[in-house]
Amino acid sequence: MLWKVIIPTQIQTSQNSTNFGPELFPNMLAIVIILVSGLSFIGTFIKKDAEVTKTTGEPGKILASILVFAITIVYAYIIDIIHFIPASIICMFLIMWILSVRKWYLYLVMLGLIFLVKFIFEDIMYINLP
Repeated sequence: MLWKVIIPTQIQTSQNSTNFGPELFPNMLAIVIILVSGLSFIGTFIKKDAEVTKTTGEPGKILASILVFAITIVYAYIIDIIHFIPASIICMFLIMWILSVRKWYLYLVMLGLIFLVKFIFEDIMYINLP
């Protein structure tokens, strides 16, 4: 119950709201971030069997990371113009293609996740997406 102390309570809910209200996603996200941060902190003290050698960045990986960053910035601007579903599909397909994802079923998983996010936000939590 520590997350109830750490998470701000700025989201106002009505008395008639269900358990799946607008505060559900921020609470879940805060809990996950707290858990992952704690595990990451603990993981820094655990020694690994093989030391990872320092590698210099390859030009292809640097270009890919710059392109993914640029697509993310463009996504933030086009989501208002062409709305959530088309913008997400276009940008995620581009990012997956740049990162050389060649397994076809991962593209279907990505499509399913986009529609799942839309369903959760709009139909369960009643939060309109752009």
